[in-house]
Amino acid sequence: YSKAFADAYREAAKHPLYDESSGPFGYDVITNGQDGCPLKEVNIANQGEKAGVTDIKVTFKLMTCYDDDPNKDTVSEVHFDVITENGKPVISDIHRIADGKPDSLLKEMQDIAKNGGEPPQDENDNPDDSQDQNQQPQNNSQDQNKEQPQK
Repeated sequence: YSKAFADAYREAAKHPLYDESSGPFGYDVITNGQDGCPLKEVNIANQGEKAGVTDIKVTFKLMTCYDDDPNKDTVSEVHFDVITENGKPVISDIHRIADGKPDSLLKEMQDIAKNGGEPPQDENDNPDDSQDQNQQPQNNSQDQNKEQPQK
């Protein structure tokens, strides 16, 4: 792993999300889950290099041993960013693909370290926006009794 990736892991490991986990995560970061089967139909493909980062795409089936699972035939996708550091290829980030969009394991680890082990807030959840957007601010009674300045 790259130095930045390893440093982010060490910082996140100081703040595990779950007491019983052996690291900062409570799940398998590659398969993005806690349950699963031995991986099937694993395919690894070099997607090329861009700006010094080689994209390695990995696809696999995770739930094939659960006959009744509706996701039995789902193909999971993970991308590994590989860079050269000190003359050696190393992983600098891992991106799981969900709903067609990649995430960043490096960012997740940085968020865990920054938030002290608390799950990061959803980007759409802003505690300052808790007031209904359509609700008008209430005036306090002191303001209501003030005379308005004359023009």
